[in-house]
Amino acid sequence: MISIYAPLIYVAVLIGAMYGVSVFVRKSRTIPNEFVSEEWFGKNFVRSYFFQLLEQNPPVPDTIIKAGLVLRATEALRQLMRLKSSRMALNVLLNRGGVGDDLVRKFSRLEKETELELMDIAKTANSLQPGWNQFIFQSCNEIIENEKIIEQIEEIPNDSEQISNRWSGEKQLYEDAENERRLEAQKDLGVF
Repeated sequence: MISIYAPLIYVAVLIGAMYGVSVFVRKSRTIPNEFVSEEWFGKNFVRSYFFQLLEQNPPVPDTIIKAGLVLRATEALRQLMRLKSSRMALNVLLNRGGVGDDLVRKFSRLEKETELELMDIAKTANSLQPGWNQFIFQSCNEIIENEKIIEQIEEIPNDSEQISNRWSGEKQLYEDAENERRLEAQKDLGVF
């Protein structure tokens, strides 16, 4: 005979299991306090090196600190450009139901983190040289564009080699086809 305690034990185990699952789900949804940008872009070594420059004893010259800040700002702008180009694709995927809200929250947090990084860079630039915060991002944008141009110029020899190989292959095919047509014409005329 089943006692009255059996259904109570069953209900208690059921409630305990549901509580355990809900705790597990909540913990898996929380975003850790570490930088989200490290998860997406990897460790930002330029930022780390800049802070190492600031902490060095004896202090390094201002020109080296400014160069480090320019590198840090350039990397932050690169990240921002990648985020802006990825935002459109994320919106399309979100509208189609291809991604969840968790990814959108992480992406929004990453955008906010990048904006805070850029604001910190502007504040640091202004503290190093008053008014420099207005020009540092323009300089960094020029650096990024210059790097893109250099990459395109470096690809030219590879492209020209591929084009040359393709052209010589097509030239050989054309000459072979021309020779075959010439032989067919000679056969038709009865030369052979």
